Amino acid sequence: MESEELEQIPWANLVAEQTDGIDKRIYMGVGVVAILVVLILGMRMFGGSGQPVPLPMESLPAVTAVEITPTPSPMVVTEADLRADEAPVPVQASSNLLAEVTAEWFVTDWFTRDGSGETVRSIRSVLSPDLQSMDLPHDEPDAEVVFVEWAKTVEIETISQTTVGVTIAYRSIRQTDEGFVRNPVETVVVILDISDDSAMVTALPIQS
Repeated sequence: MESEELEQIPWANLVAEQTDGIDKRIYMGVGVVAILVVLILGMRMFGGSGQPVPLPMESLPAVTAVEITPTPSPMVVTEADLRADEAPVPVQASSNLLAEVTAEWFVTDWFTRDGSGETVRSIRSVLSPDLQSMDLPHDEPDAEVVFVEWAKTVEIETISQTTVGVTIAYRSIRQTDEGFVRNPVETVVVILDISDDSAMVTALPIQS
C-alpha cells in the first residue's frame, strides 16, 4: 500500500495575507481624528480658567445701535412769555388815556365846592405854571356848596403834537334850603399839555 501524505495548511500565513490587504493609512487617519477630538474636548473642559471659551468676534451676531431721543423737559411759561406776542400800546393811545383821566379828575374837583383845602391842592397840582398864581372860586368864603356826582370823557381832540382838548360831560349836585338838588348835565372842554408821564391844564374849563 502506498503511504498517505498529509499536507499542512499554513493558517498563520493566510491570516497575514488577509491582514496585509488593509491600507495602514486608514488606521493612521482614524487615530489622528481621535486625537483631535480628545484635544478639542480637553480644551473646552479645562482650557483657561475653566470658563467656556469665548467665540471669535467674527462669529458673534452684529448689534445694531439704537439712537435714543431724549424726552424734552416740561416747558415753563412765564407771564413775560405770554405777553411777548401782545402788540405794544401805541404812544398816542397811552397819551389819550392820561389826558382822559386827568381831565375827568380836574373837572370833578373844579366844580366841587366843599370848603376842603385838599380839593384846592388837587386842582393846583395839575395847573400849568401860568395858572398857578390865579385866584380860585373855591377860596370865596360864601361859595355855594356843590358836589360833582360823575364826570365822563365825551371826546378828545388833538390840537398839536403835545396839546389836546378833552370834552367832559358831568352832573353836579348843589345844596339848597330844601336839600340837595341835581343840576342838568353839562359839558366843558379842558385844554391839556401832555408829556411822557404827566399832563397839565393850560386853560380853565370852557363851557361847550
